[in-house]
Amino acid sequence: MFLIHGYIEAYLIDWLLIGSTPISKKLTLPLDVIKTIERIGFYKLINIHLVLKNIDKDLYSKAIKLNEVRNDFAHKIIKIDINDKKNKNEIKKIALEGIIICYEIIELYKEFLDERVKKIEKEIKRRKRLKNVRKRKSP
Repeated sequence: MFLIHGYIEAYLIDWLLIGSTPISKKLTLPLDVIKTIERIGFYKLINIHLVLKNIDKDLYSKAIKLNEVRNDFAHKIIKIDINDKKNKNEIKKIALEGIIICYEIIELYKEFLDERVKKIEKEIKRRKRLKNVRKRKSP
């Protein structure tokens, strides 16, 4: 469950970093900005992605619930008997829900990246055409 939560958080951070970098310029984010984004907590990250419309309200709600369950579990881990069948089943259920949420986020992130690649390819073609026009105009 903790690993799944970490994966979701990593995808959300990458998505935010890649999505905030302009395509048309040779621009990278300053290191201090990257480090600041990497320190954004899960709750704020998921809210940012909701505001940016990267995720819908349903996925947002599921991710928030997963975060709350994960936090509760993290604080109670010493008290939880993982050999107890009921606890094992509950942990499996939470982990499965986390995997489904992670998969949904990965699919949305992949769609974003596919669109990003199309835009980059379009920009590359535009630059090549511009370069060819300049070559023809120069003596």
